[in-house]
Amino acid sequence: MKRDLIYYSCVLDATPVFFYQTWGLVQSLLKHGDALVSDIFVHHTPEVDPSYLRELAVLGVHLVPITRFGDGKYCNKIVQTRSIKLDIADAVVFMDTDMIVLAPIRDAFVPQHISGRIVGGPNPSIETLTEIFAMAGFADLPTVCEIEIMPGTTFQSYLNGGLYVVPGFLLRALNKGWEKWALWLRENIGVLVAVGKEIHVDQISFLLAVHELAIPVHNLALTYNYPAQLGHSMFKSGSPRVLHYHRNLNANGTIDTDASRSDAAYLGAVALANVGLSDCSNSLAFRSFASSFKQK
Repeated sequence: MKRDLIYYSCVLDATPVFFYQTWGLVQSLLKHGDALVSDIFVHHTPEVDPSYLRELAVLGVHLVPITRFGDGKYCNKIVQTRSIKLDIADAVVFMDTDMIVLAPIRDAFVPQHISGRIVGGPNPSIETLTEIFAMAGFADLPTVCEIEIMPGTTFQSYLNGGLYVVPGFLLRALNKGWEKWALWLRENIGVLVAVGKEIHVDQISFLLAVHELAIPVHNLALTYNYPAQLGHSMFKSGSPRVLHYHRNLNANGTIDTDASRSDAAYLGAVALANVGLSDCSNSLAFRSFASSFKQK
């Protein structure tokens, strides 16, 4: 049986914490994610320290320079979908660097679909999203669903931007639509500024592009994008496959957690993630992170 060609892609920006996170993500993909170095693409902004790139190059991953886009921060991830090297894959898993892979996630790919976890909260509210769709000229709306993590409803195709799984053949069309709607949203940013949600331009423009292109969406279980910043005893979806830890790192470069708010499955996942992060302690990535941490 043919093995799907799955690529993994992230964006490295020019700060020590992003370098350390990227190093940890790459190592976790190789150790736990059933990925080959030839499957991993690290896109990097122009200001990234060349020494960081040299250390990543030793691993053998693909290094792809990109230019900043949109807000020059959150929207940089959109530029990955321009990469002509990616569209030969059956699917590409686009990931934020603040993630650790703890088990293979190849089965997150569903042919002909874009896959991702529904957002964890109404960011922004469904009323604001509905207003944006009206401003954009859409006559219809996506399906409404309940949010798993926080109370409220949202659109079934409104996905957390930390992890998207996109079939390779869709990348060209998705890039065109995603960039178009991101620029449109930035021109019409007042609707998001009014509710304090302007940092979500990349997620919302992704939603608009997917809806315009009528791409079916497969909703992943929480385990594929498990948020470390929330209480964890509430989640009964099983042990995390991907831990999304954001900036929840201590001076040792490991993930902090509150055992009193965590179940055994989550604590086990954090312990496994921290073993991997500890393995990075002799790298330039960790030394750069530790130095910047002390300067805070």
